[in-house]
Amino acid sequence: MMACGGGGEGSSVAFQTVIPPVNTAPETGSIKGNVSVDGISTMINNNGLKYSPAIKNAKVWLEEDPSIYTTTDENGDFVLTQVPQGKKKHVCVEKEENGKKYKMRSGDIEVFVNVTIIIENITVVEAANSIIGNIRDSVNNRNIDGVVINVWGDTFTSDVNGNYSVFNIPAGTWKVEFIKSGFDTKEVLLSFGEDQENSYNLLMTPESGTIIPLEIKITDISVSSITEISATIKFLTNIDAVTQLKYGKTSSYGTITEFFTPAKKNHAINLKNLQVGTEYHYKISAIDSYGIRKESDDMKFSTNHLVGSNPLISLTIPSNTINYSTDKVFNLATVLTKAIYKDGTIKNIVSSWTLIVGEGDLNGKEYTTGKTPASEILRASYTNFGITKYTDLTLVLTDLCILLFQN
Repeated sequence: MMACGGGGEGSSVAFQTVIPPVNTAPETGSIKGNVSVDGISTMINNNGLKYSPAIKNAKVWLEEDPSIYTTTDENGDFVLTQVPQGKKKHVCVEKEENGKKYKMRSGDIEVFVNVTIIIENITVVEAANSIIGNIRDSVNNRNIDGVVINVWGDTFTSDVNGNYSVFNIPAGTWKVEFIKSGFDTKEVLLSFGEDQENSYNLLMTPESGTIIPLEIKITDISVSSITEISATIKFLTNIDAVTQLKYGKTSSYGTITEFFTPAKKNHAINLKNLQVGTEYHYKISAIDSYGIRKESDDMKFSTNHLVGSNPLISLTIPSNTINYSTDKVFNLATVLTKAIYKDGTIKNIVSSWTLIVGEGDLNGKEYTTGKTPASEILRASYTNFGITKYTDLTLVLTDLCILLFQN
């Protein structure tokens, strides 16, 4: 284009390049359909024909881009707009009603530019299936927590022990996605029938360069130094870890201790100010240097009663038999002895044994029968807060050579 102005000496000509605008509008189309319930509530129209009722206010979205979504109207109709062109597009539908979830995922849909694709006979079904499983790393078999599980537009997460549960999955074959930072994403196809629970355990592969720590193991758990108001919980971890304890009168606990530092393998946690004669639940948490947590199962112990508040009233040994022959060595520690207290509490206890009558030999809890067992009597005794109770056992030789313990 020539610049305006005089054409004499000193004048000049300027040119300007004009670039035509580029059409950057996305190449999209639309998907249209109607949603009804399959096999849940069949209705009959004026002509006497059966049909499934329309589903209004159901969420409808594009699986490949959930930001493209809408809801069905009063007649169950919907239109998804601005859907990018291409093959293998999938429409997902979800509706929650009366405590139940109904879902649907379409088959492959090909979308064309400026074309509305109509899907006929979209029916949703009750989503009553589930998946449970455990996720571990493929290097040292460590439980992986915080894995995000995506299925059917819902998101679930694995717990500190690598366990997960996924609910509200309709019948069919669906893609399940497992995502965790530092690990390769895993996608699997799982098939479901009706009202079915699937079990699926998974090994995830660490990304190159990811350091996978050893899994924490909590072992040798014991409770010692139990009094009316205190107890000591001891345990080991296979690697250095800081620890924490939840405890309370139920499995909901209610009290959480501070973190016990520094990190170590041999642990002892002292609990004080407990209630007298009370059963406590507790759960141990151990955390490694990577911040990965491991928890024990729920466990229990009971504090002691006050002296004289719930006295020991008797001992009992259930009816018992053992194979017998003379000069037979028998471990009395295997004989179950129970202590009965005033409030009706019955506890398994370790009793002391003495030989009252007979020719047998008693060495601690190892008893060697004599030649005349019918005349031998053993006595089990137990002392609790200064109260001692006992019960006598008579050895009886039967025709079948069975040794009977009788009170």
